[in-house]
Amino acid sequence: MDGTLVYQYAPLNALSLRYRVSKRKVLDHPFGDIGSVSSEATSQIEELVEGNLVVSAFTLSGTLGSLDDPANPRSGYVIQPSLEVTVPMGFPTNEYLKAEIWGSLYRPLGSQLGLAGSIRAGRLFPFAGSVPTEGDDGVVEFLRLRDVNLTAGGPTDVRGWPSGLMGPKVPEINVRNDTIRLAQRYLPLGGLARISAAVELQFPIPGLGSRLGGHIFLDGGRVWIPDQRYRLSDVSYFTFDDQDQVYYSAGAGVGLDTPVGPVRVSLGYKLNPSALDVRDPGEVQALLDEGKSILDAPVERWRRYQLHLTVGRVF
Repeated sequence: MDGTLVYQYAPLNALSLRYRVSKRKVLDHPFGDIGSVSSEATSQIEELVEGNLVVSAFTLSGTLGSLDDPANPRSGYVIQPSLEVTVPMGFPTNEYLKAEIWGSLYRPLGSQLGLAGSIRAGRLFPFAGSVPTEGDDGVVEFLRLRDVNLTAGGPTDVRGWPSGLMGPKVPEINVRNDTIRLAQRYLPLGGLARISAAVELQFPIPGLGSRLGGHIFLDGGRVWIPDQRYRLSDVSYFTFDDQDQVYYSAGAGVGLDTPVGPVRVSLGYKLNPSALDVRDPGEVQALLDEGKSILDAPVERWRRYQLHLTVGRVF
């Protein structure tokens, strides 16, 4: 069940209060072999991520802003804060307080050029039953929080990465016939904190009319785990690569103005990819299964590029 109460006092000025409650049973998980984590912790993970997950949370969010054109702005700003907390204590599977804020700014540079930028930040504070007890593996509680962990990357974020895949991630395991382990993509793990920013220069393309324009951009961000109790340093996925550093991407694209907003195609390029970003997940998982370094997998340079198609405002 999910319900939202909205109070809107201007087109870009509103408050909303949402409550959602749900229960679902997870039959399988895609994490594969947990690696160097203790056998006791591994059995706990199996029990926790393959069981009943109960969600009960209130979310208070707001929008404050002013834009010259809500569909395709050249001037103005938008600020969107949100605060989410689980209630009542002891009932949800995960218990946490999550605070996030997203701000965007648009400024014209003369009659034809435009500058746009955005910044996002967030912090997840687990409490009560989601805090590891002394002596327990924090990886158990961290993986149980994966649905609400903070991620980065995507067409409205750090555009050199697919949605959610900038930062901590693992090969997504599919087991067939109980023996064949396949990994065709990566699975985002996220973190307890995130910050990202983007800046974009927008310009007309000579000879192609006023509705078609180009843009170049530079994005950057970080997803990390500031609480040492949840650090994944003992998990085999994190022994070969520091995935929680600051990452950057740059790129360019074109956009077409339409009545519903701009339709844009953008190509991002990872400036400092991680070891996983430029390697095939299947080959990475095969090497992990054999106890070898994932650096033995060949680098695929085309994985530095990421293509995005968006409709509407990016920031």
